[in-house]
Amino acid sequence: MSIETRKTKAGKIYYFVRVKSGRELVATKAFDLKKEAETWERQQKHLLETGRPLPPKRSFTLDELVTRFIAAREGGNPHTVDTDRNNLAKLRAALLKRPLASIQADDIRNHLLAELRGGKKPSTVARSKTTLSALFTYADELGLLHQPHPVRTMKKIPQLSVTQLSVSPADIPTAEQLAAKLSALRERRPDIAELNEFKSLTGLRWGELRAARVDLAAARHTRP
Repeated sequence: MSIETRKTKAGKIYYFVRVKSGRELVATKAFDLKKEAETWERQQKHLLETGRPLPPKRSFTLDELVTRFIAAREGGNPHTVDTDRNNLAKLRAALLKRPLASIQADDIRNHLLAELRGGKKPSTVARSKTTLSALFTYADELGLLHQPHPVRTMKKIPQLSVTQLSVSPADIPTAEQLAAKLSALRERRPDIAELNEFKSLTGLRWGELRAARVDLAAARHTRP
């Protein structure tokens, strides 16, 4: 690797960087400032030697990672995006201000335990854990995570490891039982009766139903 000082035809000085792997030239770039040339050369050298970018600056905070992550998720499943946004909004301000490089497994575990102590259901906290796992996986894919994955290496939380109860055929209501329940619901809560009937007919869960979208133009076109 080398940095060569050159001049343009107009006499302006610039710095030309060559990056080699063995004898093979793999990258070149020109800079107006020598400091920028040295920084880029150092980054490329580290990348060639380790296969990973340089760690982010200590000033790169968890909050900055969250902002990038949410922006990258835009355009995805609306329900998933909303869930991720809500889960990440629960992170304490003190934790968000810390450098990403300082976030360890115990920090995330303590956050999830605090949610449980605050009265959140294990299923709700489990979804927060899923969001946080996706957050740090995203950081790892960008080369921003240079410590062990805080969620994957976290000591297990027993309350989040409880498996869901299996459903036996005897637990499934008959058509008559379902009709009776829907009839009672129409009398008590007519505003949600049709919604629950639709759920019972399609098998959709509430989150899936919220994320569903209808193409009205297509619906009008296919209507008999």
